[in-house]
Formats: sequence, C-alpha cells, structure tokens
Amino acid sequence: MEEVQTYDSLYLQTADGLVPQTSRVKMVVPFKHIAEDGSITSISFGQMLVEDGQGLTFIVDKGVPEEYYKMLVDTSGLVPKLVVKDGETLVGQLTPEEQNIVELEQQLLIAKAKYNNEQITVRESGLLE
Repeated sequence: MEEVQTYDSLYLQTADGLVPQTSRVKMVVPFKHIAEDGSITSISFGQMLVEDGQGLTFIVDKGVPEEYYKMLVDTSGLVPKLVVKDGETLVGQLTPEEQNIVELEQQLLIAKAKYNNEQITVRESGLLE
C-alpha cells in the first residue's frame, strides 16, 4: 500500500524563519472513527483546527482530507501512518514536484521582499489563496 505524504509542520523552515504552508492542513482522525481494519469513518480538518477529543493528527496536502474514505490508518509500526487502500488513488495529494514548486515559489517571494527591503505578510503574499 502506498503511504500518504504527511509533513512535520504546517510551516516551511527557511533561513529567515517559518513560512506558513497554505497548501497543508491538519487532518484529525478520532480514535473512535478508526475501524479494526484501519478504515476511517470520519475526520475533521483545517488550518486552525482545535481537537475536541483524542485521535491522531496528520498534516497533509489540502485536497487529501476530502478523500479520507480511500485511506487506512496503519498502526503496525512505531508511528501511525496513513496509507492508500489497495485499488484507490488520491487525487488531492501534491506530487513531490508540485510540492517543490510551492516551496520554491515561497522562497522566491521571501527573497524578493528581502531584496526590496520590505516586510511581507502572508495575506499580501497571496499565499492564502
């Protein structure tokens, strides 16, 4: 089974600090919504999500949570992970190339702001789109 791309943070670490990655969201899978076979029956997701119960939190690409029914929680290792069910394909997940492009675009935006000696906010940058 293919592992779903997850991240350690909602932010990109740069030499100048942390940059929000608006292409990533928190996906919370409550323990009570994980079936014995690892199937997921319900989730919550968002950038500013506050969990209201126990569960597993994954940071994933923005389009992935809507396809939760195509995934399983694999608890066979030390750290639980999301995997794609056999025969399924995730449409919302960024490819490694697409993720690299997003990160490079954000680094370019930071470099331009530094070159122009400007402060840049996330809202001005267009990264919230």
